[in-house]
Amino acid sequence: PGGNWVSNNDDLYPNCSSNFIDACGECDGDNSSCSGCTDMIAANYCEECIVDDGSCIYVPDQFSFNQSTEQAFYFVLDANIDGETLVEGEDWIGAFKGDVCVGAREWSGQFTDVPAMGYDGFDFTDGYMSSGDIPTFMIYDASADAYYPAETSLTEGWAAYGIYNVEFVNV
Repeated sequence: PGGNWVSNNDDLYPNCSSNFIDACGECDGDNSSCSGCTDMIAANYCEECIVDDGSCIYVPDQFSFNQSTEQAFYFVLDANIDGETLVEGEDWIGAFKGDVCVGAREWSGQFTDVPAMGYDGFDFTDGYMSSGDIPTFMIYDASADAYYPAETSLTEGWAAYGIYNVEFVNV
């Protein structure tokens, strides 16, 4: 009768010529439609994913912070360590108020948006940014597993819901 027919009538997957269904429920699939990071503590956790593809990205230990309703974003145009551009998908930039991390983002190239959370009245944002504070920045170098204080072009004080361009964050 044709190429996609099977010779029995008790086929578990009658609309699939190979009778192979992947973990995502796709006929002849390769698990790609439901694969991603399945670890809930990873920065790139995928709620819909059921197949872990090993792509999980974890926030560096010193760059953990709490979400706040008071936020600002710093769009970093250039970031480097000793003249070498940060490695996309590996290195991180963290925003700090004193020794308190108030935001962090994995370097994704020019215009990486680094959040800086503000104090919003809740205990878990104690010590976070207040109007007029100027955050400092640190860079996490994944290849060296090291944190470095960074210099920036930033001169403006923090304001809730502010958006700032930062020419450079350099070590």
